[in-house]
Amino acid sequence: MSTPKKSSKKYGSFSALSTFHGIVMEAFDYQKEQERIAEAKNNHSTPTDRILQLEAQNPGLLKSVYKKIIDSNQIQIFLQEKVSLRTGENQGFETLVRAPKFEQLNQEGWSAKEQQLAKEVLSLNTEQFCNMAKEASMSYGLDAYIIYNTMRVVKQNPLEPHQVISINVHPDNIARRGFADWVSKSLAANAIEGSAIRLEVVESDRECSLDQLRRGCDRLKDKGVGLSIDDYCTGASHPAYLHYVPAEELKIPRPFLLMYDDPNLHERAKGWIGAMVAQGKERGMKITVEGVETQEHVKFLREIGVDNAQGYYFSKPTPAQQAIFQMKEKQEIDHPENSKRKLGRALETPMIDNAVGSEVQSTIPFETSSLIKCNFKEKRQLRSAALEKQNTAPTVRALAFG
Repeated sequence: MSTPKKSSKKYGSFSALSTFHGIVMEAFDYQKEQERIAEAKNNHSTPTDRILQLEAQNPGLLKSVYKKIIDSNQIQIFLQEKVSLRTGENQGFETLVRAPKFEQLNQEGWSAKEQQLAKEVLSLNTEQFCNMAKEASMSYGLDAYIIYNTMRVVKQNPLEPHQVISINVHPDNIARRGFADWVSKSLAANAIEGSAIRLEVVESDRECSLDQLRRGCDRLKDKGVGLSIDDYCTGASHPAYLHYVPAEELKIPRPFLLMYDDPNLHERAKGWIGAMVAQGKERGMKITVEGVETQEHVKFLREIGVDNAQGYYFSKPTPAQQAIFQMKEKQEIDHPENSKRKLGRALETPMIDNAVGSEVQSTIPFETSSLIKCNFKEKRQLRSAALEKQNTAPTVRALAFG
């Protein structure tokens, strides 16, 4: 049998998956290699190179620029919906950020070198912008800005008890003494409960003190704050994170679904995703998969018992106030019986309930599934038509979720 060709797609970097379930993932990094080749061909530096060069020539300049960007209060909070694959109901959101454009900043009092560096920093994509904050020793300042402003969103837009907003936090900041107390004071200042947020421990490409991380996590749990392990299997410490981070949720990142879509990696990706789900379930954790974009993704993830999903199949990242408004409007329009919106025909796929070991099945009438791609006015019209046909339309069987 011929060996499948290596895919040329960019999936990012992955480290070895624990062999606990008999599956090992080889380390590879397509994206980094492609960037290295492209840079060699073009023979010019990247924005990251230029930033680090300017910082080397002017120590402390990068930190000064990040302080001014954060103090400008122009970093936007976006939210992306998290949806239950069992019921189709909103389970909350994940916080994402968008850096401002250079032209949006008030540059009064900025030096020419600060302006030059700020232009380079704000040309980075969101992930690079957040990573560069670590180089500037401003990871704590950026995380604190995001956490506090997310709390303000929750204060202004109260959610249901089961809906939680998740926020990425660097492990070094969680391990930092005084961080849990600051979070507790910020919760009190915004009059919200710790259970309203969940801090996602972002796996680091650098080793941190796992003992200190564990103590920091315990302090947060004592304050009632939930924890999640984010971007599982993409960092240096992930096998140990399962033991050191008392998290209730495990998040599998988007690149694994990109590999699932690749014919040359499809079967291997199914095994990897299944192994990660099993590892989380054995520890009583909820499983969330990011980057869900197709009905096939939904069907596969339901079959292996994944709890929640994020991705463009359900919603794009949206400015915070708008995201919550749209979610609440959908809830008002959709009848509770038909809250399985957006799962479409994927709901016809049996889903294994790992907690009780029972097989759960469901069907949904066309009138309901057709609401997926309609605007709100059309939804109201279709809802009225569906109710008029209630006596003749197929019955929606309620899912037995235990």
